[in-house]
Amino acid sequence: RPRMERIPRFTDADLAGLPMPVQVVVGSDDALLNSQETRERVERYVRNGSATYVENTGHLLPPQTAQVTEFLTRASRLEEVA
Repeated sequence: RPRMERIPRFTDADLAGLPMPVQVVVGSDDALLNSQETRERVERYVRNGSATYVENTGHLLPPQTAQVTEFLTRASRLEEVA
């Protein structure tokens, strides 16, 4: 079933208030959200945020195992330091 309701959007203040590491993976051709804007907002407002922008890909993303593993490794190092 297709999603009929609007996708929730966090405010800039909500994003800036996230204390944990955040990884966002978006496809350049996503029909459900503006992936370029999402990427820019994560990079601008999320303190411990990173965005992976996958060119020529829609909402269904190819395997992201390497990127997710790298993110989790970095995030666990941040926890050890804190």
